[in-house]
Amino acid sequence: MSSSGLLSRHISFDILDSVLGRKNALDVAFAGHEGLPALSPQDRGFVRMLVTTTLRRLGQIDDVISRLEQKGGASQNLKL
Repeated sequence: MSSSGLLSRHISFDILDSVLGRKNALDVAFAGHEGLPALSPQDRGFVRMLVTTTLRRLGQIDDVISRLEQKGGASQNLKL
C-alpha cells in the first residue's frame, strides 16, 4: 500500500472518529481535518467515499459484528 493510501485511510479513521466519537457533523469533520487539503483530488475522493459508505452501512457493519460475537468469533461461517 502506498503512503498516500495509508494516509487516506488514517484521515478517514480520524473523520469517522470525529463524527461517531465526538458527535461532530460530517461536514464539520471534513472541513476541520488539517490533513485533507494535502491529499490529491483522487485521495480526497477516496476518503469521502470510504467515510460516507462506512456511515451508510454502519447498521449492517454493527449487525455483522454482533452476529460474529454471538457465534464466538470470525472463524465461524457467517451467511451475509
